[in-house]
Amino acid sequence: SFYISRLSLKNCIGQTFAMNEMKVVTALTLKRYQLMEDPEIKPKMVPRLVLRSLNGIHVKIKPVEPDL
Repeated sequence: SFYISRLSLKNCIGQTFAMNEMKVVTALTLKRYQLMEDPEIKPKMVPRLVLRSLNGIHVKIKPVEPDL
């Protein structure tokens, strides 16, 4: 019990703020751009507890047309 509480003291004070800021930046980026799968490079999937790709996941980014 003491060991767990000792580890929690080492967390950064701004960790929660930084995580929220990252979520806002990601949401604003996804609002302005559309992510599309690159048809030339298919991911090579590795079945595990969490599905992973050996060669990464390649995407193309396209700006979203603004609604007028």
